[in-house]
Amino acid sequence: MLRDAELPLRLIERRAYLDLLGPQDEPWLRVMLAEMARFEGRRASELWQRLAEPLPCEAPYFKRRAATRALWRIWRRERKSAVVPARARGELFSLAAAAKAFDRQSLIELAATRLQVSPAAVDESLFADLPGERIVRAPESVPTATEAALHTNLAIAQSVLMRAASVELRIEGAVRPIVRLAKFRGLLCNVIEGGGDAASLGAIATRAVTVPRPATEMESGAAVKREIARDARDARDARDASGVSDARA
Repeated sequence: MLRDAELPLRLIERRAYLDLLGPQDEPWLRVMLAEMARFEGRRASELWQRLAEPLPCEAPYFKRRAATRALWRIWRRERKSAVVPARARGELFSLAAAAKAFDRQSLIELAATRLQVSPAAVDESLFADLPGERIVRAPESVPTATEAALHTNLAIAQSVLMRAASVELRIEGAVRPIVRLAKFRGLLCNVIEGGGDAASLGAIATRAVTVPRPATEMESGAAVKREIARDARDARDARDASGVSDARA
């Protein structure tokens, strides 16, 4: 879910207007995707730092931030280390504590001898378990600019709906499947017949924990906890990715 600061949303006279992505945004999305592809195999902190900088072309600020977050979540980050990072740190730090004089390169070489790996492998393994030090891998199917716009729009819509206290849908056609799904999710529904085949469906309380059904409350409570945990993980990854370069130095 996107954060408040990442939503391309304008409030005008108590109404919210979303700036969704469209064909006009595909040129700068292609540039962003090319930049992300250029960082394939590099540390996540490097990619995040690049995405925080302006693109070499004109791109709407809030739309770019939303696309950055949406695409960041589908790019994989994997840990790559020849030695378990905790073991590499423990070996190096114990040697540093016992050394009379601090010489980083000498200590790394001594730790590498003990661990039976190369000094470069020890250096690369020290912080490999930190989010910002993980290696960036593109998804198996890299999205096109059009797909990236659709993916970002979906993230925007989901983020707005998750914040909504109530949702009103105007539906033409079969309403029953939507009502059935809403009730299955624990939402309170009110169907009002409109003109012709149109109907208005008001789904009250996007969080099913307010519905007095114990089983639904437990299931929805777990879903809410997972969403909160995922947001906290994204925030931690972004924070660590922006600051891990200083830790290496």
